[in-house]
Amino acid sequence: AESNKEESTKRTIAQTRESMKAMWQSVEQLKSNPHLSSLFEDSTESFVDGTVDSKYFAKRLQELQERGASQKPPHRQDASASSEAVLTLCHDGSVNGSKLHQLKELSDRLNSLEGVVGSGPGIAPETLLTTKGGIVRNIECLNQRFALLCDQSRLSALKKNADTLKEAFKDIQSSTLVNIEEQSTKSKEQKINKMFEMMERWDEASHALPAIVDRLKALKDLNQ
Repeated sequence: AESNKEESTKRTIAQTRESMKAMWQSVEQLKSNPHLSSLFEDSTESFVDGTVDSKYFAKRLQELQERGASQKPPHRQDASASSEAVLTLCHDGSVNGSKLHQLKELSDRLNSLEGVVGSGPGIAPETLLTTKGGIVRNIECLNQRFALLCDQSRLSALKKNADTLKEAFKDIQSSTLVNIEEQSTKSKEQKINKMFEMMERWDEASHALPAIVDRLKALKDLNQ
């Protein structure tokens, strides 16, 4: 067990040394960067026995920031012109008023673009005309309809279905007209039969009418 602990300790030490070597290589690369070389000026005093003073970089950064704040921002120059780089290693998260205004303006513009173009997942093509979609959804609907118009097999199938429905509609219409004519004929026949029955009764009454008139005249003479 002790031998295993010693081996694990040795491996940990070796890994730590490799990590330190990689870190120092990164530091050397940073030192060779022309924009960061000013951070490492007179840095020999900070390296003691392979360690670095933790306050050294903070001091150098503070000096650079103070120097940049005291100087006015230079005019724009060509890309070849030399310029000092100011690094910000930490940020408090605060945003000034102008940036907030710009962010709000960008957000409003994005919202307006989403309202025009459309956002969110696509919906079914049959509901595109009944819903308030954007340009993307309308274009998808038009593309699907153009694809349908270009598909001859589907067009022939639709034409066949339309012809079948047309014939069925004609049959229904003709049968409806026949039924209406039959019903009207039956109702007319019933009315005609009733009129003939009434005429027969009127004929009998018309034959008896002169005798009734004579009797009424006789009764009138008697009453006078």
